[in-house]
Formats: sequence, C-alpha cells, structure tokens
Amino acid sequence: MISIFLPVWNGEPYLEACLRSIVAQTDEDWELLAVDDGSTDASAGILAHWAGADGRIRFLPSPHRGLLAALRRAEAEARGALFARMDQDDLMPPERLALQRALLEAEGPGVVATGRAEAYSEAGPVGPGFKRYVDWLSSLRTHGDHLAGAFLECIIASPSWMMRRDDFLSCGGHGAIEIPEDYGLALRWLAHGMRIAKTPETVLLWRDHPARATRTRPEYRDNRFWELKARSLRPVLGERLGGRRFAVWGMGDTGKSLARSLLVHGEVPACLVTDNPRKQGIVWEGVPVRGADFLDRRSHFVLSAVSARGGWEEISGALAGRGWREVEDYLRMA
Repeated sequence: MISIFLPVWNGEPYLEACLRSIVAQTDEDWELLAVDDGSTDASAGILAHWAGADGRIRFLPSPHRGLLAALRRAEAEARGALFARMDQDDLMPPERLALQRALLEAEGPGVVATGRAEAYSEAGPVGPGFKRYVDWLSSLRTHGDHLAGAFLECIIASPSWMMRRDDFLSCGGHGAIEIPEDYGLALRWLAHGMRIAKTPETVLLWRDHPARATRTRPEYRDNRFWELKARSLRPVLGERLGGRRFAVWGMGDTGKSLARSLLVHGEVPACLVTDNPRKQGIVWEGVPVRGADFLDRRSHFVLSAVSARGGWEEISGALAGRGWREVEDYLRMA
C-alpha cells in the first residue's frame, strides 16, 4: 500500500480538485493521510466529507502547528510500505501512483522515484520564474543530472516523490528537518546515498497561484538557502572530497555569500579564486585570494559561484580542459 502525505491548511479553493485527482488514480492500493493543520476555512469539513465517502482517506485534525508538524503526524500514522507526498493545491495525473510504484519495483531499494512536473494556472499565465524552475526540473533526467544540480535549487518537486518506507525512515524521515523541508529532504537523501530515478511521464500538475507558500511565507524569501547548502556540501559529496578543501571560484555577491556560510559552519575555504589580478594576493575575511593557476585537483574541490552570464561555462570549460570532472572535482553553486 502507498501512504500519501497530504498536509492541509486553508486549502478550500483547491482541495476538492486535489482529492478528486487522488481518488481517480488507476492504482487503487493507497491510503491518504490528510492532516488538517488547524484550518480556519472549510478545509476540515471538506476532508471529513471525503473521508466519510472513501475509507482510504484518513482525516487527521490537528491544532495549527505548521507544515512540518503536519508531515510528522502523517508519517507517524502511515501504514503503507511506500510513502508519497502531495500538496493541497496540486493535481495527480491518473497514472502517477502506478508509474512510480513500477519505477521503484524496477530500480530496487535505495531509490527516490519522481517524474516530470508541469506548471499550470487557471487564473492566468504561469509566473515566469516558476515556469523557469519547472522547466529546469524537467531538464534533470538522470541521477547524475540531479546530483550536479543539487546546489543550484531543490532538485525534486515536493509533491512529486515516492519511496520505500524503510528507505525514508532510514534517512531520518521528517525528523530534524527545517524549512525548506523539500530541499532539506532532497539533500539528506543524497547524503545517505539515495539514487534519484525519474519517469519521463508527468506525475504532477503543479499549480501556480498568488498564495503559494514559496511566494507568501517569509522563510522562503531568500530561496538561495546558503546555510543549508553550506552544511550539506560535505555530507552529500562524501568520499569524492577525500582530503581536499573547498576553493570558491567567484568574488561577487554569490561567491562571498557562499564563503561566509562555509565559514559559519567551520569550513574554511582554501582560497577564493578570481581572474582579477588586482585582487589576487589579498586576504578576504581570513581567506587568501588566488588566481586559477593556484588550483590543484589533488588539494582542492572547486565550488563555482559566479552569477554573471556565461561565468559557469567559462569556469567549467577551463577546469574540464585541465582534466577536472564535474561533481567529482567541481560543482556549480547558486
């Protein structure tokens, strides 16, 4: 059985459509853990009605404690061998559960199953930033693609994943995760050696609307999440690092933000790298500034943190030309 986690808070405008899409799944072996997080609209009544009509829907009312508390409640109540995630304002295509169950069976343990997401809006055009992000997600196909993009943005749409219960719990479940919970989970899964497998079919119709949490909640205001990225780098990269130290390539706002976050977590970069000869040789907040010729693949793992157009291509080309390999020896940050 698949246990679907559905946290709900004031989801009245979209909740009925979401529930219809779940009930319409071709794979009927599921339970829905619908945790109402103290809604002040009609959400609780909608959930109670649907739970009365379909025994697979479990209505779990709760005081308002926030998204993570709702997800932890769902996790604690779940009975299925597979776990999946859904959001109150989105839709599942009818084959989603069947596609992801088949993918997990084909791939074996240690896998997070996801798939293609499509952005849509019933109230007007999809926002350009949201569309760019969803298109970028769709460009990630292999596990290697997801690993290479892991420190740019969240590599898995939170309402689109499915995985084995045992794998989910062995990675810590929702415990010790903070907002952004989706990004935190994705990086934790990579740190635990989970592989990302993706079906080419669409598994999520991801609704864009003005009240989306990522647009309205203050904790999502700066979506670069430097602190999370800085503390996740070493666990995710693991043995690839060996005894090497990080070298941050870039001295603009992006490079300095990354370097400061590394310093906060006790990770002192070996150097900052710049092509500007006037800055080479200075010391920035205790970190020496060098030119690219200083880099040694045996001693350094390069974090490319240049936001200027064409900067990544230039850095990647220069490193690849010297025999460095993306993910194994250098990584793009944003």
